[in-house]
Amino acid sequence: MKICVLGGGVIGVTTAYYLAEAG
Repeated sequence: MKICVLGGGVIGVTTAYYLAEAG
């Protein structure tokens, strides 16, 4: 998953949340 590639921590969580909200 791209989320894992982007990295963990705050950035990873924020990205995951953003993608989830984006659809």
